[in-house]
Order: sequence, then structure tokens, then C-alpha cells
Amino acid sequence: MTDIPYKKFRLGDIFEKLPVKKAKKQNLKKSPDNEYCIPVVYAKYGDNGIMYWGKKNDFTTYNNVISIVYNGVISAGKVYAQERKTGILAESYLIRIKNVKDIPFEANLYMAIVIEHVIYPKYSRENLATWDNRVENEEIMLPVVKNNDNQIDFDYMKRYICDLMESGNERLDVFLERIGIKDCTITPQEEKLYQSHFGKNREFAKFKLGKLFKAETGDVDLQQKDVNGRGEYFINSGAENNGIKGKTDRKAKIFPANTITIDFWGNAYYRDFPYKMATHNHVFSLSGEVIKNKYVGLYLIGQMSKLPLLFSYDNMATWNKLKTVEIMLPVSRSNKNEPDYRFMEDYMRIVEKKVASCIL
Repeated sequence: MTDIPYKKFRLGDIFEKLPVKKAKKQNLKKSPDNEYCIPVVYAKYGDNGIMYWGKKNDFTTYNNVISIVYNGVISAGKVYAQERKTGILAESYLIRIKNVKDIPFEANLYMAIVIEHVIYPKYSRENLATWDNRVENEEIMLPVVKNNDNQIDFDYMKRYICDLMESGNERLDVFLERIGIKDCTITPQEEKLYQSHFGKNREFAKFKLGKLFKAETGDVDLQQKDVNGRGEYFINSGAENNGIKGKTDRKAKIFPANTITIDFWGNAYYRDFPYKMATHNHVFSLSGEVIKNKYVGLYLIGQMSKLPLLFSYDNMATWNKLKTVEIMLPVSRSNKNEPDYRFMEDYMRIVEKKVASCIL
């Protein structure tokens, strides 16, 4: 592949911005069904920029094009290849290669990745990634046909992406087998349950960490010098590598798997393995019946993700402070004082599928 020639192209010279009649938000739904079956792009990070679904013929659609989000705190400059008929709601637009028909979708996928690599770091909510006089003037490098550097090599881009996908599918199969997922298919029932997490009918309640968990600390002041690659994992404070510093066989208290650790910064991690902990940096091991399994454990730490906003080096997360902190958890419809563990598990299993389906 090193002998493939490349050439720099100005986006506005090779792409055109497409005219559209935009969708109206009041006519859209959050989830697709037989009637609302046309994806609609908005200022969204992920999910190919698709946030809503609409009816056929309600707005302009194009297929096998590229969408660019121009606004949003984290979405400005995101670029997606749209294979099927797709519409626009707002904060985004569609482009396609000029005067060339039947471009392989894989070529659009290739170009979308290249464009995003160039524009995503440059644009923001304060510097919108609009087309006119901005993104259209950006330049990208694309492969060209040998002996004709004015002709973009779409066939090469297709081969390149197909090779990546084939390799990725092999790795995905290994990954799915390792974590016990037979396939990544999301059933309609699972998608409904997943969406209900964000719906008005799903009830949540506040629970204090001190009521949910029992907290323990280590019994030895382990240090980085104790890491020797043998024994149990050594947990210290910090976000790097989830607080794992390596392994140590130094004699110290061993904490069981299926527990949660929180350090003095507020970083929370679920542990599915036995470990030892440092004592000098206030690392706590949380246990209790609330951690039913790894899926519930992962859900719980997700609800603790904002703890680092509450604590710092000058305001360390001691257990006396942590035990009064409240987190929001879904509750059982029959008992509003009891967390809905089954829902947490089912929800995280679906999240696992969604994540796995994105890995190539």
C-alpha cells in the first residue's frame, strides 16, 4: 500500500453541499418503527449522528452521502458516512462528491474518516464547522489513480475499508467469544428497555453510598516499588489504567472480586478480580449485597462518574464524606425504596452489546 499515490484536495473543489428540506422536530420520534423509519441527523456525538426518526416524504433524504455536524459542545466537526436514505433536522448538513455516480459506500466511509481527522480538532461550539468559507476550504489527502493524479481512487478506498472490516470482524468474533456474547443483535424488546432508561416513566431515587456499601481499607502501605509482576493486582489512587499499578506478592490483605474501589479523587472502578490496596492514598473497597454481579457493578460505577467533580487534592474523598454522597438509581415499581437490580443488569447487557458492535 505504500506505493499508492496521494494528492491534496480542497473539500469545496470535490464535494458539494446538498440542498435539503429539513425535518420538523414535532414530526419525529426518538425510536424507529414501521412508520417512522427514516433516520434524521442532528448535533449528536455517536450513533452516526442519528437522534430521531421520521416518515417517508416528510423531508429531503439522500443516501450514500456524508453528513457533517457543525454545532455542539462535543459534536461540532463530527463526520459520518450515511449509507441509507437520511435526512437533516438541524446543526448539520450533507455533502457528496461532485459529478461522480455510484461511489462505493466504503469510499465515503474512508473519506468521512479523513475529513473528521482534519476538521474535528479545529471546530467547536464557538467556532462552528459550517460549510461556506470554512469547511469547504479545508484540504485532505486522498489516494489517486496511478498516472492520473486528478482521478480519486475510489476502488482503492473500498478495498482498504473492506480489508479493515474483515480483519475487524475476526477480532470481534474473538472478543464476543471471550465475553460470552453470541451476537450483537439488539432485539426490539431490548431497544425499548434501553430507551426506557431515558424516558419519563422510568423512576429513580437517591441512595446514600453509606447505605448501599460497606467500606474497607488496606492494611499495608504498598508502594510502586512493591510491583514485581507476581501475586495479586495492586490498586492505588489515580485514573491511569483504572488505578492498577501492576501485581505484587508482598504480604497484604486481599480484597475479593465483585467489589468497587473509590480513591481519594473520587475515581470509582468495578473489580472482577482479587486485589491489594495502598493505604496512603485513601483507596476504599466497597462491598455489599447491592453488587449483584458485574453488570450491576458496572451500572453503579456509571452512576458514580461525577464523583471526581466533588473531590480534589485539597478536598480528598474520605469515607466520612463519601458515605453521605447520594447517587440516582432506578427503583422497583413495587417498592420505591429498593433499587431495581434486574433493570440495571438488563440495561448494562444491552450497553455491552452496543459497545461490542462498535468494535472493529
